[in-house]
Amino acid sequence: MLLPCLRGPPRLVPVGRVTALTGVAGGLSGMLFPVLTGWLADYFSYLPVFSLAVVTPPAGTAALFVVGRYPRSANTRSRAARVS
Repeated sequence: MLLPCLRGPPRLVPVGRVTALTGVAGGLSGMLFPVLTGWLADYFSYLPVFSLAVVTPPAGTAALFVVGRYPRSANTRSRAARVS
């Protein structure tokens, strides 16, 4: 019930492309994040690891809504042009 509210704007790109990109992102993050986490924990502490875990989900959500806008067609006129 809550998930349809969280998925963002519908139909920005085809569903198959989104599925492929999420698979690639999941694979790359599965390879890179354990190495990055170990390096950060060895040379600094766990504070940067937890800070990144806190910051990245809101940053990704903000990027989705900033970058993922509905495309305007060339035939769409502005509201001011329709009123006058």
